[in-house]
Amino acid sequence: AIRVLEPIIAGKAQKMNWRSSYQGRWTLDHTADEYFADARAKLLQILQLSPEYEFPYVMALFAATAYDWLFTETFSDGRPVFSDQDKTQIQQRLILHADHLKNRANGSGQPFVATDVDNYYYVMMGLALYEPSRSGDPAYQAVQTKAQGYLDAFERDFVGRVVPFWQKQGEDGGWHGGFNQMQIPYWTGGSYETATNVTPLTTAPILFALYTATQQPIESSLFNIGMLKYMPEFQLHMILPSTMDSESDATYYDLDGPGDRYSRSPWILPMRAYSRRRFSTDAEQQRLAELGAWIRTHFSKSKTDAGSWDTTDQLLFEDKWVQPRSPQEIGFPLVRHFKSLGRVFLRSGFTSPDHLAGLFICQPYHWSAMDLYAQNALILYYKGALIKGYYSPLLIGGAKQRTISAFPSIQDGVDSYAPGSTWDVGPGILVCEDRSDHLYIVAEARNAYSKDKLTSFLRKVVYLKPNRFIIFDLIKTPAADSRLTWTFIPAALFQRGDAGLLRLQNSGGGALWMKRLMPTDAVEENITAQSYELRSNSGASERSFIHVLQVSDASLSTTSPNLLIDDAVLETFPDSVRISLPDCDVTFSTEDRLQVRWQPAAVPGKKVERRLPQPFQLYQNYPNPFNPTTTIGLKMDYSDFVEIAIYDVDGALHSVLFRGRLEPGLYSYRWDGKDHQGGVSPSGVYFCQVRSGQHEVENCKMVLLH
Repeated sequence: AIRVLEPIIAGKAQKMNWRSSYQGRWTLDHTADEYFADARAKLLQILQLSPEYEFPYVMALFAATAYDWLFTETFSDGRPVFSDQDKTQIQQRLILHADHLKNRANGSGQPFVATDVDNYYYVMMGLALYEPSRSGDPAYQAVQTKAQGYLDAFERDFVGRVVPFWQKQGEDGGWHGGFNQMQIPYWTGGSYETATNVTPLTTAPILFALYTATQQPIESSLFNIGMLKYMPEFQLHMILPSTMDSESDATYYDLDGPGDRYSRSPWILPMRAYSRRRFSTDAEQQRLAELGAWIRTHFSKSKTDAGSWDTTDQLLFEDKWVQPRSPQEIGFPLVRHFKSLGRVFLRSGFTSPDHLAGLFICQPYHWSAMDLYAQNALILYYKGALIKGYYSPLLIGGAKQRTISAFPSIQDGVDSYAPGSTWDVGPGILVCEDRSDHLYIVAEARNAYSKDKLTSFLRKVVYLKPNRFIIFDLIKTPAADSRLTWTFIPAALFQRGDAGLLRLQNSGGGALWMKRLMPTDAVEENITAQSYELRSNSGASERSFIHVLQVSDASLSTTSPNLLIDDAVLETFPDSVRISLPDCDVTFSTEDRLQVRWQPAAVPGKKVERRLPQPFQLYQNYPNPFNPTTTIGLKMDYSDFVEIAIYDVDGALHSVLFRGRLEPGLYSYRWDGKDHQGGVSPSGVYFCQVRSGQHEVENCKMVLLH
């Protein structure tokens, strides 16, 4: 059925003399009249198919489009390609198939499942049949009424009910399923369609048709919903470090299992999302379009440069670029937090198979059966997998995260995904701060477990660029005797080394080093090639797991000065935890605050002499919020000059509480909520900043409420 479009394109190419400006090989050997006659005959034939199985979907995507493209077309002698009888027959058959689809789109399906959402293809018949110029024509009234009904129903049911689901999951981009099962079947929709397909991409053609038919700017069209707009960026991060500019296949994260090595669809379908963005006047749209073109021209060229059934898909949706720039040249960062979805991707680069890649997952909701559902999981790749598997990183009494098997239907409404609902497995990622030297993530996954088993599962991940990680888990359980297992799936068997180090090596020449800092006792360690498990048998209801990791080449040895985590030391304080490494100190404080302090003379990747301890530690004010006074605590580790000042959110100085030298010890200072002139400060957020003579700075946030 898709072949009905190809002769139309060929006929228009001949008629408009595209050959005069085409630089490639010209293979059209028929006249425009012959191509148009062939397309007409094919269209009339396929429309006679019964509205069962896949045929209505085919009619919606291809027959409705062919009717629209040929509606005003003429042969070289001036005769219309369609006679009036042809038009009447085609209109009746399009309505027959549209009604079949519209009846199936009754809201009982699920909003993320392609086999359900494909039923909304009926809108294509509405676009093809609706004729504003004939709104007063009695002879066309019945067809016009049908067409208007399809458009109205689509606006009500798809735009009003399905799109809110998509925006809740992917307003800033992302798709909770994988890319490996993506496909363009010979028949689109129905029983040949797969429920695991990437639904926004299977639906992209009709949203693209609406965008072009309404002549809206792309920025305000349905084609610009987050899942499609940011698809190039999501695809970029889904591609694992792979060989570029090669016939060899690139690979995606296997969220949905391994891919079919013969399938071109995972590399062809995403082109639908890039389409026409380069012609926008909006700079962001142009950047996304160029990124898509860069991906298409640099990965899996055996797929993107070949084709048969997907050639027309490429012809319709792909925008060619000459030498598109790389992601970093365009301005795309190495870290991307897809907030609505609940995933953070990190990279050390995009252009080499030897770059490091990582994925952190903590979603606010379990979206559908395609969702891998591994809350607080961290996956790492370097020259192959290091930490793999989308698996519960915490077991309670041997039990994984709770099972969810049924999901909201379209008619249930997007509000089904709400805090406290069955599908609430978060709250999700609370903090994602990307800085030049480190990335800091804080995520809470308490709702992924039964409430009678878990009170809190707070995971803090620090990525010390370019190759070290700290994983700090704080777990609270209702019962003190809960048996906890901290676990992940390694790519190979860990080997034990000195200083409590574990090391694994993958087949590509990458290695992962790990050192446990907490807990230090009452644990059982179980190491196999399939899993790493650390069981805590402590009787406490609140327990912590702290590990430091370093990624390296397999050639790195324990005697190398570039191995830095073997000297990691843990220090605990009443309201903070500090991890000291040869070149930096990392301090986790209350309210999920993080401080990374590097040695002033540190050379990246080299061990250095440990510097003096931090001169002070600032404690959170109490009470907070407060009215009208609050107390701020300060601990001095050694004598130093300090200034303690209060600033508002705009950085304006309100008051200086102290300026001078302090000796080692504990101090407290009181702020009465007044500025340096004695005036009452208004309600709002303020910051207490402590600055030392060693240029160390700490801040704490305070809230004044009158």
